[in-house]
Amino acid sequence: MPLQRNLSAECPLLDDDGGAPPSCAPQDEGRLLLGRLAEGDAAAFWEVWDLHRDYLFSICLREMGGMRADAEDALSRVMIKARARLPEHAGRVQNLKAWLARLTHNFCVDIHRERRRQTRGVENIEEMADADFMSLAHRIPTPEEMVLEREQRLRLRRLIEDLPPNLCQPFVLHFFQGVPYAEIAARLNLSNDNVRKRIQQARAFLRGRLDDGAAAAAALRPSAPAAPCACDGDAGKSRARARPAAAAASAAPRWEPGEIRSEGAAARLVSVAVEFGGELSFEVFLERAPGGRRVESLEAYVRAPNGGVEKRWQRARLLYERGRWDEAAAALRAMLEGRPRALDAHLLLGDILRETGQEPAARAAYEGALNAATHEASRRHVCGLLSLCGRGYAAAAEGFRAAARLEPRNAAHWNRLGETRLLAGAHEEALRAFDESLRLRPDDVSALTRSSRALLAAGRAREAEERAERAAELDPEGVPALKWLADRYSLAGGAGGDARAERLVSAALLLAPESAEAHESLAVRHVARGEWARGLGVLGAFVERNPRSAAGWLCRARWLARTGDEEAAAESLLKAYELHPASREAAELACELLAAGGEPARLLPLVEEMLARFAECWGVWAAAGRAVLAGAGDVGRACALSAQATRLQPQLPAAWSRHGRLLLLAGRRRDGVAALERAWRLPQEGTCDDRVAAAVGLGEGYRLLGEEARARAWFERAAQVAPALGALSPQLAQYRQGQALEALGDTVGAVQSYRAALDAQLLYPERRDAQRRLRLLRERVGRAAAR
Repeated sequence: MPLQRNLSAECPLLDDDGGAPPSCAPQDEGRLLLGRLAEGDAAAFWEVWDLHRDYLFSICLREMGGMRADAEDALSRVMIKARARLPEHAGRVQNLKAWLARLTHNFCVDIHRERRRQTRGVENIEEMADADFMSLAHRIPTPEEMVLEREQRLRLRRLIEDLPPNLCQPFVLHFFQGVPYAEIAARLNLSNDNVRKRIQQARAFLRGRLDDGAAAAAALRPSAPAAPCACDGDAGKSRARARPAAAAASAAPRWEPGEIRSEGAAARLVSVAVEFGGELSFEVFLERAPGGRRVESLEAYVRAPNGGVEKRWQRARLLYERGRWDEAAAALRAMLEGRPRALDAHLLLGDILRETGQEPAARAAYEGALNAATHEASRRHVCGLLSLCGRGYAAAAEGFRAAARLEPRNAAHWNRLGETRLLAGAHEEALRAFDESLRLRPDDVSALTRSSRALLAAGRAREAEERAERAAELDPEGVPALKWLADRYSLAGGAGGDARAERLVSAALLLAPESAEAHESLAVRHVARGEWARGLGVLGAFVERNPRSAAGWLCRARWLARTGDEEAAAESLLKAYELHPASREAAELACELLAAGGEPARLLPLVEEMLARFAECWGVWAAAGRAVLAGAGDVGRACALSAQATRLQPQLPAAWSRHGRLLLLAGRRRDGVAALERAWRLPQEGTCDDRVAAAVGLGEGYRLLGEEARARAWFERAAQVAPALGALSPQLAQYRQGQALEALGDTVGAVQSYRAALDAQLLYPERRDAQRRLRLLRERVGRAAAR
């Protein structure tokens, strides 16, 4: 029996506006929750969901043929859809359980339809509208077909935008948002028959235009980005605001041969198979914005003047942008055989090889770029890239600085400098470089996205959000910015944060359905809401489906550690390292696991190897010091490793703060206090956890030295500055406040702060300390009450 959407339930779900009288009364609890939702109480949704989750999971399990992993995935996606739809219909829902059941059934039916479409292709206009256009690229075997498919999607979209408003709105609601006819009728104040008639007229209009060759040719407008559809709402406005960036990209002057060109107008996340057997995700920053300069059609692409070299270059770029880097490298090599002085091709080939760990081959490609470069600034830039092949971040940065001094108006040099300092953990230096790039090109998505990370590390959370939001506005399909914002909103909470996170996670999963990073954002959202098992289940299911994904295993290890399961985290981490032995994130996480009580016999060799590989990253040295102290108890070695971090970044407060705290743990109190005071004195614009922790550490250090007056002064200062940390992490702000208040003897205030931190999902290792301190404080209060 074919699958059918359940458009009529036994118990009608709507009031009189839906056209049917109520025949079964809702439960009292459901009515109260619906009332709260209708009044705008977003928290009521989670009570609704908790009330019906098990029942809805049983429906998903039945609809998915008993496959538990598929059922859990379906339930997560149903939750996102229910969270978006239920508040606006809460005032009209009569039977909450039946409404949710119908939504769940219909969504499962849609999943089955989607899977059938993936096996037989898109056959008609309805299925084209319902398909995930971004994921179609993963099934296209050649670059030429990619171009053709892209033109077909753009053509269909523009035809939909040309629909009269009275046809466009119901068509988009039904085919793109999955809204049933009855719900569209209620929303637009129309009859069901009228809605069906308008959608039929829209279909006929689109079929006629698609079959009309002349109209199809006119629909291809390559020189201008698509105009926002009148029924697109905020999304359409965002695309409209993105036009200046696209126009700027298309109007940029032509670059001379042998000169480094400036890229980074749009961003993508791609998965790439690498030579050691794993799969990694990479950010790809394109040289043009979506809707800007592009290949007009397959015919124009093939027949372009000088089509030989240009065609190979376009093919290589298309392959690169879609993550097929082995093929892109082959196309670039073929191009360079006939055009050995094509600087762009050498640079792109070198970037591909360096990112995938083929450093000797990358050096050869950059040497070719050095020979092709005719400008001195370009040569300095390429020298910086050569240094990056050996992770010589300081030498690389000097090369990019020299290039920027010679060509201060070329944003490419500033972007590379910022990227290099970000890799080394020098956030303030990275930020200055990105700021200079943005002064030259305010709408550079790559600089906006990357500088948001530097700003957050420097404790400037609000500015970081503003830049990431700007990047997402300019490039609504840019997964790196969407993911950054989704994780930020999930973990920071605040008014509307959860709802915004849900929208962004949904968008990231739609645009990059096979990326570990998008699934990590879904897991983060669950963890931030206290659903730790569900969040870890998302990542576990991902690595089960993608066992060769190094990024997937690393994400799983990271969140197993943050939720307190260090043993399982170590297993996942070693798997990630096996697939990707050149991961700095894996090195720092290995150190954290050791410091938290992981297995030294397995992880210490990994730490030593990572120190050699990332000798210029101060964070690795600082983390290694903590790991050696906790895992091996070697005080001298631990202090020496930590001191190296301060030598690499002598002007970075975070390096001195972490070194000072390690010295206190190692029993070197005077040295620890001196390091922490230096951390406090160094200039810093924002408030980050290292700064607040330095104040707490100074209080502890002076108390250990017997200088109680100084100790209380520092604890009071910590209590004053801790609330400012709330913009960065509300959980850490409450935890640090609790530490300061406890040290000052305010037991009640400390208990309240620790409770608030734990309730807000404070993560490990801080969570373990907060639980211990809270337990001791309660015991102290109990003993005092007993006396």
